[in-house]
Amino acid sequence: RVLVTGTNLDDVKGVLIAKDLLRYLGKQPQEFDMAKTIRPAYFVPSSKKVDDLLGEFKREALHFAVVLDEHGGVDGVVTLEDLIEEIVGEIFDEYDSPLEEVDVFRTKSGELLIEGSALIDDLNAAYNLDIPAGDYDTVGGFVLNLLGHVPKIGECVEHDGMLYKVEGLEQNRITQLRVSRQKKTRPRAISKSHSSPAVPPEKSNQINEKAPQRLPKTATSN
Repeated sequence: RVLVTGTNLDDVKGVLIAKDLLRYLGKQPQEFDMAKTIRPAYFVPSSKKVDDLLGEFKREALHFAVVLDEHGGVDGVVTLEDLIEEIVGEIFDEYDSPLEEVDVFRTKSGELLIEGSALIDDLNAAYNLDIPAGDYDTVGGFVLNLLGHVPKIGECVEHDGMLYKVEGLEQNRITQLRVSRQKKTRPRAISKSHSSPAVPPEKSNQINEKAPQRLPKTATSN
């Protein structure tokens, strides 16, 4: 299924379904009539809940809908598979690539070099991090959410005592991050005897002492 538009994305003409093209096999290109081949598009607001939309898809026998923003512009499209995956997780068929693994490396200074596609749940469990849940699954998506914009290489953001530095970008997607624990300095207390009291050592910037490992890689980007 392909969305057909006019001169801009908001000018939706309809939806082209692959099986509707079969009748043109073996015919001359000039015999193809786009206007007569496309089907009406089904529009839904971006505020529509997953379970409500899934019910609509079932009642109307739909597999594809166009999502509109509050101004009536096109936000994108949603498919039946998208809705099901929101409920049961990723679905793979024989044409999908198998899940890859994500490398996590530790530098000599104890920092972590992590691929942006690393899953938050796996990082929290493996490295005793406390990355909160949100509208993202990967650490790259988490950092994008914190920044609120597409970052530049070298840009940093701090959260809950951890520093996240962008080390790699590809088509506006964070591909690698350097993660370290923020150092906290403690004021020295001056004793009445003018002797230097024992001061607890600063907290190391090293993250956990578990060895780096390969984490499951999500099939989607930040």
